[in-house]
Amino acid sequence: MSRFTKRVGAAIAVGGLAIGLTLAGATAANAAGPNYCHSTEWWNQLGYDGYVQVQASYSDSGRHAKTGWMRWYIPSYADSGRLYTPSTTSSSSTLIKSKSSSFQDSLNPWEAQTQFSCGYTWW
Repeated sequence: MSRFTKRVGAAIAVGGLAIGLTLAGATAANAAGPNYCHSTEWWNQLGYDGYVQVQASYSDSGRHAKTGWMRWYIPSYADSGRLYTPSTTSSSSTLIKSKSSSFQDSLNPWEAQTQFSCGYTWW
């Protein structure tokens, strides 16, 4: 194999990986009034920053949030577990309770894609 062929092949492989990593990156979000959560990817999927907040006095289809949670996981590799906000004190509380956290992604390009989920517990 010529030096030129090796260099072109390597350039295509690196370029394809960079494009794949860029396209795979996204922001996941869930919002319903002041009850809100999101996950934002760091540069080229090195990790994620997440945020979840709740306000118990907000009526979400007749329900009032007690806590919010977020979770990242990579199947068979890593799991943050559910990360909860502090609990609200009553279903009429107007205070916003929140939680911020980060999660480092696997650097293995063959590892399964990182999953993000979030939700709420209710009064």
